[in-house]
Amino acid sequence: MSAAAVHSPPGGPPGSVIQAPPKLSRGKKFIFTAVLFGILLLLLEIVLRVLNPQEIAVAMADRRTHIYRDWSKRDLMPGGSAHYLFARKDGSLALDYRLVLDEKGLRRPDPDTALELNYEGKPRRIVHCVGDSMTMGWGVTAEESYPAQLQKLLGPEFLVLNLGVDGFGLRDATERSRRFAEEFPPEIVVILPFKNDPGEDLEDLAHDRKSSFGHTLGRMTDTLRRNLYVMQIPVALRMMFKGRGAIDVPVEVMADNIGPDMTPEIWEMLAQGSPFPTGPSAEALQKYVNECRAANRRVLVLFPHANLYAWSLGRYCREKGIPYLPAPMGYSKHLATDLHLNPQGCAEVAEAVYRELMKAQ
Repeated sequence: MSAAAVHSPPGGPPGSVIQAPPKLSRGKKFIFTAVLFGILLLLLEIVLRVLNPQEIAVAMADRRTHIYRDWSKRDLMPGGSAHYLFARKDGSLALDYRLVLDEKGLRRPDPDTALELNYEGKPRRIVHCVGDSMTMGWGVTAEESYPAQLQKLLGPEFLVLNLGVDGFGLRDATERSRRFAEEFPPEIVVILPFKNDPGEDLEDLAHDRKSSFGHTLGRMTDTLRRNLYVMQIPVALRMMFKGRGAIDVPVEVMADNIGPDMTPEIWEMLAQGSPFPTGPSAEALQKYVNECRAANRRVLVLFPHANLYAWSLGRYCREKGIPYLPAPMGYSKHLATDLHLNPQGCAEVAEAVYRELMKAQ
């Protein structure tokens, strides 16, 4: 009797056999599993689109306004637009603002109008506002961001470009300024560092070491993340179970990053006693300052926060002869349970920068 046959059960005809069902080949098993997995993913995608939980919605908003670059893991997407809406644990809104970008990936109050390089027949004096989400204006309208308010103070003879991108360290922030300088060469550069720069600069170093294949894979993954809700699940899970990042910040984290209300004089005194910074952030700042000096561009490093990183970098600027402006903004100048400046804080930062720039006029 063949190995594929078995005896019939008791009561069956004498000598009858039952043939064992044929086994699926490995190839067919793989195809079956892949099809089943694809169906499950499709069903999950449909469910997420219908339910649209706020963690997924915020992650999708981020994907629709950012894009992968070979020189940076994220950059603002030309023409991108999204509504950021997120409620805190107590039900109050932590985020309710729109990020709308022009054709060059800049956040402006009037993204549909062309950037005019001349005013009344004369070239406009270009200002680059360089930094991360603090510069971009996370949580406030484009009109309320500090670069937009600085534009109003300086007037139409100036062209203030908001080059801030959330998630940038100093390496990416200064690189973006270099790239825009090819079309919009600045006369003045205002750089706003923040405490998370060192970690983001280390990530950028790793990004720059990727091979061409690694960047190709990164662009492909970025496209999938921009279009599929299921790709946001890891981000959503981190927000749900490991804290809500910069969206719903605990008071102790606010204190550590922002610092209490203080005068610029006290800020200066604390900066003098801080450790001298080293690493990619300080190196990126020095490199860019050297480039600006060679191009005869004025540089101003802006410090609206009171924390150890700000004080250390302030000491660096003082000892290296880099112009800087301490303008500490306390809790009342920030969004509730958020590290970012509120409209009043943005306005006061813009006024402080304006006064400093006008000293040399």
